[in-house]
Amino acid sequence: MSELISQVSSVSSHALPSAPPYKVYGEAQPSPSDIGYGCNAGGPMSRRREQAIRASVLGTGRDGLRLPRVLGAAIDFGSSDPVPFVQRLLGRCGFENAEEACHELLPRIGPSICRESVSVKALSVRAAPPEAILRVALILGHATPFFFDPARPLIWTRSSLKRRLQLFNPRRFYEA
Repeated sequence: MSELISQVSSVSSHALPSAPPYKVYGEAQPSPSDIGYGCNAGGPMSRRREQAIRASVLGTGRDGLRLPRVLGAAIDFGSSDPVPFVQRLLGRCGFENAEEACHELLPRIGPSICRESVSVKALSVRAAPPEAILRVALILGHATPFFFDPARPLIWTRSSLKRRLQLFNPRRFYEA
């Protein structure tokens, strides 16, 4: 019986090698020259060219897409309640109502795309001139988090006056 077991073990050791017939080198790592060429380059390796591509949606020159940032709008009210503060500011600046202030102070910009951004520097109500604060409050009152339209009704809420917005003029982008 032990003789039979030794024959089976010798046969099985020949049928199933202890090491695979191939070497395992680990995961394949691309060489620095192959990075970026994982897709079909469209030609033999001798015709491959390298060129850096730089573009910006907010570009200013002929090479960039023309979607310039118009302005940033943000007010730091500190501990003051924004809505009553802005309403008192209307009277202090000599305006009877918000429509009159819009006619005088609102910048002549058309409808714009907005985005909230923490990088916008806020005007401090303690340091900035009252007209500048009121101008930014008018912009924020005519804006949603995504769109500014001067024809939109003026709505001042705590959340709208505490936003930090960047406005972009899309007109030049689509005219090109």
